[in-house]
Amino acid sequence: MKSNKKFRLDMEACFPTDDPFFHPALSNMTATLRHINTMVGANEIAIRRKEVVVWFEYPFDDRYEVSIRSRSAKGFTKIALVKAIIKKYRELYRKLDKNHKVWGHHWRDLALEGIIERKSGVLELEVGS
Repeated sequence: MKSNKKFRLDMEACFPTDDPFFHPALSNMTATLRHINTMVGANEIAIRRKEVVVWFEYPFDDRYEVSIRSRSAKGFTKIALVKAIIKKYRELYRKLDKNHKVWGHHWRDLALEGIIERKSGVLELEVGS
């Protein structure tokens, strides 16, 4: 039987707080990737789905729904999910920036703060700058 519990990943809770040089809510996505191996529970299965749809909104001019597939039949580990989202964010940002569909921020300004499952298999991102 499937659980009705929705997935939520708070990036601040995923990293040790004793690192004076890294804070996920204040650091950009590139810094998050540099520190990804310190993620608490990095190899735990976070979402038991082979594919999810991610809503990419901020700082874009519209919502872009992008499908991301897991390499594992078991689903996404925390680390695999975060890496896949950041990779897609960077690709989408570069594509949309060329078409002037990005508002007010450079890729290096953005921080992935959280991931929330809004409905089954659909993820919304909390992104700050």
